[in-house]
Amino acid sequence: MARLQHLGLVALAAGLLSACPGEDPNAVPDSGSLPFLSVDLGEDKSQIFPLIGRWYPLAEIKRLTDRSLTAQEWCKRPPTHLQIKVDEAIVQCDEGPELVASIGGVRTSTSDGALILDLRVPRDYPVQKLMVQVQGPRAVVRGSPCDGQRETVYQRFPQYELLTREVLGNNVCAQVLEGRPR
Repeated sequence: MARLQHLGLVALAAGLLSACPGEDPNAVPDSGSLPFLSVDLGEDKSQIFPLIGRWYPLAEIKRLTDRSLTAQEWCKRPPTHLQIKVDEAIVQCDEGPELVASIGGVRTSTSDGALILDLRVPRDYPVQKLMVQVQGPRAVVRGSPCDGQRETVYQRFPQYELLTREVLGNNVCAQVLEGRPR
């Protein structure tokens, strides 16, 4: 028993001698892990959340809310719009195919506070990046090939689904254009 007490005292003395001055001898030793370093690259993809959804140019909203449009006129072309998802942007112009691009990064412009969506596309793709500056229910969009890369006012258009059902009578445009019965 005396031998165990002696070994306990030796272990305590060794622990006290090995401790750095000013440290608690009962503290758990450092595991040797490196501290977490956060590097701010000026990008925060969470900034995209207020932009998620469909945005329509004001001229397109005016066209689609015209109550005199027939189903055939409504379906002549898909509505011009910009749809932003968490990981991709979709641009549909008056003419041409839908342009889909992955979002590579989101950053804030230093001059006007607009969000810049850098797209992962080849160099010759019609849209390289989109700059969106939200102003309440509207947004000023630059970089869209639909507008010749110039600044255009877009807006949300929640009535689109309701008007689509009203004008088309729950039919999709392809059915109306092909003359299929409703």
